[in-house]
Amino acid sequence: MRRWCGALVCALAVFLVTPASPVAAHAALQRSNPVDGSVLIESPLVAELRFSEEVLGEASSVKLLRLGSGQTDELELSVVHGGLTVLADLPTLERGAYLLQYVVVDPADLHKTVGSISFGIGVAAPPSISGEQVDGSWLSTILRAATDAALLLAVGAVVIVNLLVRSGRRDLDRAARLAAISSCVVAVGWVGLLVADAATVGFQRVRWGSLILSSGPGRRALVGVQLAVGVGWAATMLRKASGDARRFVATILAVLAAAFVFTAAFGGHAGVGGSFAVGVVARAAHLASLCVWIGTVAAMWLLSRRDGQLGGLWPSVSKLAAIGLAVTGASGLVLSGRVVVTVTALLDTSYGQRIVMKAGLLVVLGALGAVAARRIARGRDPRRLPIELSAAGVAVAIAAALASSAPARGEQFLPLPVDNPQVVTSDIGDLTVSASIDPARPGPNLVQIRVLDTRRPSPGPVETVTLRVNGADGVVVAERAGIPVDGLVEWADVSAPNPGVYRIQVDATRPALPVGPFVASWEIDVAPVPRADRVLSTRPWAPIAVMLAAGWIVLVAAGRWAFSTQLGRSNRGLPNTDPG
Repeated sequence: MRRWCGALVCALAVFLVTPASPVAAHAALQRSNPVDGSVLIESPLVAELRFSEEVLGEASSVKLLRLGSGQTDELELSVVHGGLTVLADLPTLERGAYLLQYVVVDPADLHKTVGSISFGIGVAAPPSISGEQVDGSWLSTILRAATDAALLLAVGAVVIVNLLVRSGRRDLDRAARLAAISSCVVAVGWVGLLVADAATVGFQRVRWGSLILSSGPGRRALVGVQLAVGVGWAATMLRKASGDARRFVATILAVLAAAFVFTAAFGGHAGVGGSFAVGVVARAAHLASLCVWIGTVAAMWLLSRRDGQLGGLWPSVSKLAAIGLAVTGASGLVLSGRVVVTVTALLDTSYGQRIVMKAGLLVVLGALGAVAARRIARGRDPRRLPIELSAAGVAVAIAAALASSAPARGEQFLPLPVDNPQVVTSDIGDLTVSASIDPARPGPNLVQIRVLDTRRPSPGPVETVTLRVNGADGVVVAERAGIPVDGLVEWADVSAPNPGVYRIQVDATRPALPVGPFVASWEIDVAPVPRADRVLSTRPWAPIAVMLAAGWIVLVAAGRWAFSTQLGRSNRGLPNTDPG
């Protein structure tokens, strides 16, 4: 049997390598060519879209819409640069305004990002739609909640099995059966999640071979089936084993349970907000502590209803629950700092508010757990466990909703970037001319023209300065004239309609000694992402979350120490001041 168990562990190691894909969910558009809102002189051959994360090319699409025609063409795509860049082949385009509507799917969790970029050929570009990350379907959320609950119960049942083996108990059938059944539910749930997510993408667009082997949900479903088979096999062997063999099989069950946790930790948000490896470790710690806490309590409650003799395990379960409570709260806070970028994102978005609700439920569960621990310490079985488990079920549902939605990260929560004026300078004869534009964004800009006469003695003053700004299509978008004062003339209403390169010409009129024109160019950047409607605070949430995590561990440890001290006094027959 040891040989078979060794082979199972080796196979498990191979499968655990499979889902290790260092990608984060929800690919965001970083830049494009043509630039969003640009005006072009001639038709481009290819549209290039660069995303923050790898995209699944076979499930993504880009459509070309010419405004006014009502015609939409789906473009041929290719994916380069490790899946980060999507190339869309364009037909020959005539003069007009165009929209490129994109729908890209990330391989981490099959979530979609939709949006558009606009450009014009010889005309102004139309308004575009910023990229938006589409949440998972309600069916995916329900499946994820049920699967997560089954995962907690499966790992909790494995913990009970190991506690029974350590205590010398032989009646392991119910606990082993509960672990096997719950593991099967997890595997079926992961397969169901894969199918549900593929349905939102479109079955006709999915290549199932590459989906299973290259996407996070596909690999998770593949590994989950293998692990469920392993748990079922180990549960069967556990009933037949005895002595040291029983301990060995129980250890194999624990390894399989840990593998389930790590496989689940390779979820879509593991790479959000920092290192993928750190994210996996933090998520694994969070899931494992939840399983040791809520999963073990739930499994113990279900099993003890049929077997009253299991009540002797409650003290051990209570100690594990205290450790799980501390690690769950701390790891959850650390993870919140990765998926929520600022205090505003935490308090003023639905995603952040769900995290706050989950944290509130954690405090409630901690209080209920303390009451249960007091009863256990007095030699009684805990009461009100259905209430505690119901609250935990709500927390699991909230976590499933969080996993199905986009994290609260992005430029819209950050302070506006500092705009530096764009300055071009050149010598024109004996004059030094500089032209600056601030903030060099689409819309009104402040333009300053400085003219410095370097010749001594000066041949005469510059009487007027004329500015002409031409777009990429050669059309004049602004023309101004002014009289310089101490060599400076400025206008606050020079408007650039679109991002892109603009040609400028400055003519300085000096009757005493004429000079040639000053010709240069400005590059107008894209407009910054619109900020959130309400900005409560732009302070980063991650450092605050880390401090709260450390405080939570200290609080739980202090409470456990105080409880143990009080219990020790009671056991020694010392006066007990506890009124309860």
